Amino acid sequence: MKDNDKDKGSADLNNITPAKITLTTGNVAAAPENTGKANTKSRRMWILPLIILIIVAGGVFFILPSHISTPSLEGNTTAITAPAGNATPLTTAAAQKPESSPFQEAQEARQRSKSQDLLSEILSIQEELESKNVLVWGEESYNNALGKATQGDDAYRNRNFIESTNLYGAALIDLQNLLADMDRIFSDAVTRGYAAITDGLSEDARQAFEFALLIYPDNEEASNGLKRANTLDEVLQLLTEGNDFQQNNQLEDAREKYQQVVALDPDMESAKQQIAIVNRKINDRDFNQLMSSGYRNLQQNNLESARLSFQKAKRLKPNAPEVLSALDQTQAGITNIQINQHINRAIEFERQEDWSNAVDEYNKALALDS
Repeated sequence: MKDNDKDKGSADLNNITPAKITLTTGNVAAAPENTGKANTKSRRMWILPLIILIIVAGGVFFILPSHISTPSLEGNTTAITAPAGNATPLTTAAAQKPESSPFQEAQEARQRSKSQDLLSEILSIQEELESKNVLVWGEESYNNALGKATQGDDAYRNRNFIESTNLYGAALIDLQNLLADMDRIFSDAVTRGYAAITDGLSEDARQAFEFALLIYPDNEEASNGLKRANTLDEVLQLLTEGNDFQQNNQLEDAREKYQQVVALDPDMESAKQQIAIVNRKINDRDFNQLMSSGYRNLQQNNLESARLSFQKAKRLKPNAPEVLSALDQTQAGITNIQINQHINRAIEFERQEDWSNAVDEYNKALALDS
């Protein structure tokens, strides 16, 4: 608007036509009086507004700008208003964090150092637990502990070192408890495995030992248990066959089956027990057979055969009173026969009047009878 007024004023000035003035040195011709007065009045009517317009335009361009103030950019106290909501305006100075004291800095440094120490312990235990496959046997507790540690990380990044220390400490305690439970969990798994072997549950035993070996892969007890679990089905089949043979008094066949069991599983105590039982049965059977043979020969006066049978029986049961008695009886029979033989020979020497040999035979008979 101001520019338009200025342009208009300039145009009016350009349209002003200078009046023609005639200068004379003599007498001026008299003009009509009325015409001169009319022209003077007309010029005054449009010159006055033009002058006013020029004054106004000059005021707009030269006077008005000096009365308009611009915002000051100096200083740091200009208010920053939030665009919406109930936010209160903050000044730059107020937004700045106040300087901490040396004591506060020392306290903060101590808490930060404590957080770092706790985190170092957490990482050490975490590594050990993961090497023991903790996600298999303690996943929930492990993840809960790591969740606390993660919250501690957030607090640490926000420089809230007291909170990070508390969270790291709680996570460390949880991980330490999990580490302490690890041995118990391992021991329980091994116990379950051997109980399953005793009950003849090969799959349950295998799972228990495989679980235990995830914690301690090189544990000899768990490794041996897994081997036994893997052969348990075959072992149980051999035991069944051995028991059937034993029930039918096929003792040697039964013993062979039990020995095969021990070859597969040297720790199968039931097979060892059955071998001992079968051996006693075989020993009793053989002893009884030898004693029967000995008495039969004794009755038939086959004294040497009888004595041989009784001696074999004695090797099976050295302190059996019946075999000792049988041997004494057999020996007595043999002695009587020998005495009678000497007496008969002595009598024969008497008939021949060979008194010297006859006496000798009688002496031998007496020696045997003493």
